Amino acid sequence: MICFLTSSTDIKATGEANPANGFIDELRRFAQNPCRVLHICSDPTTHGIMDAVAAEIKASFEQVGFVFTSYLVLDGRNEERAAELIADADILILSGGHVPMQNSFFH
Repeated sequence: MICFLTSSTDIKATGEANPANGFIDELRRFAQNPCRVLHICSDPTTHGIMDAVAAEIKASFEQVGFVFTSYLVLDGRNEERAAELIADADILILSGGHVPMQNSFFH
């Protein structure tokens, strides 16, 4: 498994993919295209916020040529399917946020 650790996948003011650290180019090298993405939320209860963040990141990836067969959010609405959703994903995005809450949800 290839893992990337990056702080920002998109530029918040514009919603464009962030080219600053070469992340997009590296992701292109290793990711399938089209791909299945699972966006794992940082707070399992703030569905609207997490859906908006996931949609923004998805749109920024689409703008630079990524195609998705699925782009799902894992949160409190579907956490009982976590193992299945993770196993089916090509790319996992771990959303940033309140670290203790995120750590609790991950466990």
